[in-house]
Amino acid sequence: MATVEITCNECEYSYYLFISMFYTNTPNFLDYLRAHGVLPTGVLCEKCELPCTLRQETNMFYCGRYVAVQKQKRKQCNYSVSLFKGTFLENVRVPPWKIGLFVNHFLQTFWDHETVYRCIHFSSKTSVDWRTYCSEVTHNWMCNQEPIGGPKISVEIDATFFVKRNPRGRQLSDVWLFCGIERESKKKIIIPLHKEGQDPQSAETLLPLIKQYIRIGSIIISDDCTAYKTLSTEGYVHKVFSHNANFEDSGIHKQTIEKQLRKIKKWSKRVGMRSENFDQYFSQYLFIDTFTENPVHQFFLETGKLYRPHGSHPRPPVYDSDEVDSLAH
Repeated sequence: MATVEITCNECEYSYYLFISMFYTNTPNFLDYLRAHGVLPTGVLCEKCELPCTLRQETNMFYCGRYVAVQKQKRKQCNYSVSLFKGTFLENVRVPPWKIGLFVNHFLQTFWDHETVYRCIHFSSKTSVDWRTYCSEVTHNWMCNQEPIGGPKISVEIDATFFVKRNPRGRQLSDVWLFCGIERESKKKIIIPLHKEGQDPQSAETLLPLIKQYIRIGSIIISDDCTAYKTLSTEGYVHKVFSHNANFEDSGIHKQTIEKQLRKIKKWSKRVGMRSENFDQYFSQYLFIDTFTENPVHQFFLETGKLYRPHGSHPRPPVYDSDEVDSLAH
């Protein structure tokens, strides 16, 4: 199998180019993961504190140095560790390139399990499990979104409610979201509000979120909700939208965020979503909607932050019932 040098400099692969680059090519994909911080580029021996050697055929780091134990006697260090220890791929028994193709498909708006069954030959359970694992990454990103706004930057905010129903019209869950979006750049933050006892329209709930996710000095445009009344004393320039005002003259409107919310509500009407998994679905949707140009690149950068090599994120082995080409860890 031919390999090419993989580097990451805001790399961009289209859906089909990603497949052509990594289909059946584990060495290429492992290089890609190293370039994005998902896999270690080197490991120090815990005994000798010197660099280990990676053996490609086993994906293991070995020390193997001879160390002095007594005068004129030496003993070979037997330290070894898996390349995948503590990472997103720990305890996985399928070829890594298949995980790459799964992630590539997971980050598409046309995602479906059927394609995974037919094209990657994952079992139903493995496909569901890996969707959950990938959602851990997108959910962690959603909970740690970068703040938006700043001095002289206009940010429209809103807390909105919508109902999730099944195909027969039965109500499944009430969903509240707090949203903020920069008017010019369209950078946004969206936070689900569903903690027990949380009032999604109160200052106690919304003000801490505004302080955490919107930078001081921002020009905040909102409706006249009482939760926002103290924003001007918190270091923000607060402008209140009124339906009776002529926004063409005042420049005070919420068209940008209202367009975003319509988009979210349209997405939420898809058939087949379970209400108990809403956070999982929503974090996937928001990640794709935010990183439209290079979602796979950004996903693996976030993966490297959450599952650091030699970290404490063990996962039970995942086996594919149809898979015969397995890796030994």
